[in-house]
Amino acid sequence: MKRGDDVWLCLHFPLLALEVFDDRDPARPAVAIEQRVVHCANRDNLDAGLRLATACALYPDLLVLERQPQREAELLQNLATLAYDFTPAVALAEGGSLLLEIGSCRRLYGGISPLLEQLHNALHDRDHAVVFGIAHTPKAAWLLARYPQTSVLHDDHLDADRLRTQLEAMPIALLAIDDGCIDALLQMGIETLEQLRDLPVAALSKRFGPALTTYLHKLWGETADPQLFFTPPSVFRQGFVFIDGIPQRQMLLFPMKRLLQMLCDYLRARQLHCHVLRWQLFDAHQLQAEIVIELSRTGFSVTQNDWQSFLELTRLKLDQVTLRESVFSLNLLSADFFATAPVSTQLFPDAKDHAEAGHALIDRLTARLGKAALQRVEVCDAFWPEHSWRSVSYQNTAPAASTECSALPAPRPLWLLPQPKPLRLRDGQPFLQSVLTLLRGPERLGNHWWSECTAERDYYVARTGEGRLCWIYCERESLQWFLQGWFA
Repeated sequence: MKRGDDVWLCLHFPLLALEVFDDRDPARPAVAIEQRVVHCANRDNLDAGLRLATACALYPDLLVLERQPQREAELLQNLATLAYDFTPAVALAEGGSLLLEIGSCRRLYGGISPLLEQLHNALHDRDHAVVFGIAHTPKAAWLLARYPQTSVLHDDHLDADRLRTQLEAMPIALLAIDDGCIDALLQMGIETLEQLRDLPVAALSKRFGPALTTYLHKLWGETADPQLFFTPPSVFRQGFVFIDGIPQRQMLLFPMKRLLQMLCDYLRARQLHCHVLRWQLFDAHQLQAEIVIELSRTGFSVTQNDWQSFLELTRLKLDQVTLRESVFSLNLLSADFFATAPVSTQLFPDAKDHAEAGHALIDRLTARLGKAALQRVEVCDAFWPEHSWRSVSYQNTAPAASTECSALPAPRPLWLLPQPKPLRLRDGQPFLQSVLTLLRGPERLGNHWWSECTAERDYYVARTGEGRLCWIYCERESLQWFLQGWFA
């Protein structure tokens, strides 16, 4: 057995063909069949290759599901995305398995055992049945995941002697080689990998061809076994199929939660954030509803992808949907991404944390009320205060970069009236329920000389008899007083 720094981990998902059916009862006996032959089962005595009639005889209440290879491939790709968050060296393997090279990143997790524990917890939280196999070569790890025995780890390192012993005891029927070759070896009395290894290599190559000897060399680490590593796809698309359909909206929240967890795994692996989520709800024949959620995060620095926040927005939008029929298929799509900004942990919160809370509030309001109900203030290139701003419909885009400006010479009120309100005079003084007391001013604003109508205003901060502060001005030409706004 090869002794080196390479450590390969195989993740074998024995129930992958059943896990694509999200509403399946885990306690009920179930099989996924292909051409009326059992391909996958959740009972030990229902082996692959068993006839469907025999399986039904053993379990009268057996749940029979037609295998869906396309859904299995999508789910395995999603699991590869989850594993990609632990190591960049992830390869898709046959038989519903993944191969991970973890030797190069063991120091990042403080050893192999902590890495395996974190990976196991992540898969367990997502309700995936998994079997680990660990060895120095990909093919050896793949075999050990299908014939699990005692752990080969000792003091957080692979025990080469124990690993060799377990591999040599492996039945040759598990080897990923031609079935005819296996049958011929069994007829020769070769039943274990140890017996096969004792045979002369030259004789094996002459009898069975170079494919068998090449496979054995890669298995024992005597020949390099390069893998084609996985790269997350550019578009996220995942879904579930429901056996009996889901008739109520609230019952969709659990599978939606699982799909959002997959999405967050994908976003973390690619170091991205998404701008749009698109849900598709299908009945037995066609699309019956589509939910689009636009997030107000483009252009902003977001600290994390949070599936809980996504689920809350989904729930708000789902409450507005009326289901005509039961939902038999649910898809989640996202293709509008932007890169994450570098995040550093700080001892004290800053303004960025408050901005994130504001974005989350905007997302919730948009999901509940719609974009048309949200307004924002936009600065206008105008001289007079009543024309220097306007209210526009909120759009899920980052505001335009503002130009630098000098500090204002005097305070400005938070509440500006849409149009100045004329004030009455009493004894030559501006009057608003009572005579106004001028506290600060005048601050003169004059129109540009090139304008058609030139004017000048003298602005004052004044106090009413009730103690409220307001912003008023006097037109120098007409000597008329106006109320411009109120201070908070």
